[in-house]
Amino acid sequence: MKSIIRFSEKTLIVLLLTAISLFVGCTKDGPADDANVMTKTFQPADISWSSTSDYGTNYKVATLIIPQLTSSIVDNGIVLVYGGFMFGVPWTALPVSFFESGVTNSFFFSVKTGAVVLRYSKSNNATSGSPSIAFKVVIVPGNNIPRPASPSLDYTDYKAVCEYYGIRK
Repeated sequence: MKSIIRFSEKTLIVLLLTAISLFVGCTKDGPADDANVMTKTFQPADISWSSTSDYGTNYKVATLIIPQLTSSIVDNGIVLVYGGFMFGVPWTALPVSFFESGVTNSFFFSVKTGAVVLRYSKSNNATSGSPSIAFKVVIVPGNNIPRPASPSLDYTDYKAVCEYYGIRK
């Protein structure tokens, strides 16, 4: 089965603005010696999904509890979420949408103090089953964010993020 990734114009604009905002107002190159970068992997059996509907769109929602996700990190750091979708790479960055069996599946996330909230929906608005994939969360405190002198860091590339921050895979 062949999958094609398609993004709407709005999704591309959001991704572009997110990428630009990562580098605005930054001056330091590279992580501090005490990077304090944290990763946490959530296996499918550890994730509890529930159904919800917002403004007529049906979603599956899961809250990943991460006590180390402080308000300082939410306000000044970076939280990256990757899904184990098996697109030929071990981890794929969220948000992501992919076309499968005539339907576009979309995964998004939001961040709040103490948790990451995952959302999953389908373009046909069908009430979907719970995803059975793992998710990996990478938390980078604000003082460790790469600056414009290292614009080559691709946050959508899990391997590159691991190499830059010295994260064991």
